Amino acid sequence: MKNGAAALFFLLFCGIRFAAAKASSPSIFLDSALAKPKSLGGAFTAVDGELYSLFFNPAGLGSLTERQVSFSYQGGRANATTGCFEIARPLGNGTFGFEAKYFDAGNVSSGIVSGSAAAVSLESDLLLTAAYGYFFTMNFSAGLTMKYLKSEKIGKFSSAASAIDFGLIFRRKLFSMGFALKNVGGGINYSDGKVALPLSARLGFAYRMGTFLVSTDFIKTRKAGFEKRVGAGCRVGMVAMRAGYRVGRSEIDGFSFGFGMNLRRASINYAVETFKNSSSQYEITATVGY
Repeated sequence: MKNGAAALFFLLFCGIRFAAAKASSPSIFLDSALAKPKSLGGAFTAVDGELYSLFFNPAGLGSLTERQVSFSYQGGRANATTGCFEIARPLGNGTFGFEAKYFDAGNVSSGIVSGSAAAVSLESDLLLTAAYGYFFTMNFSAGLTMKYLKSEKIGKFSSAASAIDFGLIFRRKLFSMGFALKNVGGGINYSDGKVALPLSARLGFAYRMGTFLVSTDFIKTRKAGFEKRVGAGCRVGMVAMRAGYRVGRSEIDGFSFGFGMNLRRASINYAVETFKNSSSQYEITATVGY
């Protein structure tokens, strides 16, 4: 079984490596606004039992043991902002999750397009996500995600698209391994041309001992470099400290760090990401169990 899984990972990574795309896809498919995973460098594919798995790997929802809801905000990089709402509810051996995320890239003068001085939105996206993770055994979970995107560029090019994600998580004592194939779909048909979805494969490993966590992800996205991400964190009492690193794609290379405060069934997490070629950005997430 291990040899078969390794072969599957290899074939999927190679297939994505040589797939072609005509233009860049909306970044909302690739970037989360979730503070805890971001402070770990985005290395979250093999981390399970948390609401945030809804974005990274739906299989991780399968071991979530309580209903949770979260609100996130991302800002600070250029004029772009992102808002995110997530909710999950365990049901039997599985968990349903829903996410609504909005991305605004800021405004640009319409004079670039039409010669007038009015400002128009450079890009605005709304992504709706429904996911289900199933806890098959103590050693294995699987999950499926369905997405719907409504996108608009430069105030006049608009389109809609749908995609699916599929994920697996294998556990062995304190270790876990996760795999996710994300953004499987036909593409986005803007009025000025078709854009391929950012099909990507993620392979992750995690080690948890008590409140200590180390995780790493290997990511291949269509028309992008091979990314490596690593993160580590530890909670002492109510306070958690985390740090991470990202490398492999020039626009996201850099360090991240953050902290969290836990009080009974509620938590607040904050993260800062630095980039080699642009200004830093921050994320803040409030999560409540109910």
